[in-house]
Amino acid sequence: MKIVIEFNVRQTENPVPIEELNCLNETICVFKSDSSCFQATTQAHSSYGLKVEFSPDSTTVVTCGADCKINVIKTADLSSIATHSLPSMKWVWDCAFSADSNFLVTASSDGTARLWNLSTGEAIRQYQGNQKPLTCLAFRDRSLDNYH
Repeated sequence: MKIVIEFNVRQTENPVPIEELNCLNETICVFKSDSSCFQATTQAHSSYGLKVEFSPDSTTVVTCGADCKINVIKTADLSSIATHSLPSMKWVWDCAFSADSNFLVTASSDGTARLWNLSTGEAIRQYQGNQKPLTCLAFRDRSLDNYH
């Protein structure tokens, strides 16, 4: 079964057609891809949710938000695995997983990209130098030699 996860949906009972849902910014909502019926929600952020990203192995979802946090959530049951932040972080706008799903790169309003080890929760590298907020990024950790 494929699932779709979106921000901005209020929590309510199953099943609810999409057109009947009201918006809130801190909740993510799961829909079956073959249906417009709502399946589940989970609290993601205390402020605006800005990005949702599935891991390549589909076992994890990460959300980024205006509350300066990234949330790591298990896709099987929407349980929280971890929440990561640093005192210097501002809004986290974007994220991208490594091909093995073990690392995450984030982009934030403080102009810094951070490489996170998801098993330890540690920001193991910071890429600084942007004078303005960093609002998007891409992460490619495979060799381009395999692509012709």
